[in-house]
Amino acid sequence: MEESFDISELKKIKEATSGFFKKKARQKVAVALKEMDKEVKNIYKLYPFKNLKPTEDHKKKFWQLKLKYHDKRHVALRMGANSHSHPEWAAASACESWAMILSHGNPEEQKYARNLVQELIQAGS
Repeated sequence: MEESFDISELKKIKEATSGFFKKKARQKVAVALKEMDKEVKNIYKLYPFKNLKPTEDHKKKFWQLKLKYHDKRHVALRMGANSHSHPEWAAASACESWAMILSHGNPEEQKYARNLVQELIQAGS
């Protein structure tokens, strides 16, 4: 699988928030991803699957989530965030990347991203 920008971002966030001094960032990322996971599950409940694949309605809702977290990432930038390890920026960016993958990624990429998201949640819990 060729790695997308968004998969790469999730990996960078995972690496940048690891280590003893990055606990606050890990926790912030985990909380944000848990909240987004609830939103994702609600989106899947709204629209039934067709042939076990997300529909265009799912993709539109995931795109709306992407825009929400894009805005949050830009707020963090305006407040001084300057790296993948900044708690506010990392949390918003992880959610934005995951939402982008859900809206435009292929099934293999979505599965890989889901595993990365679970690792990020576990690391911050």
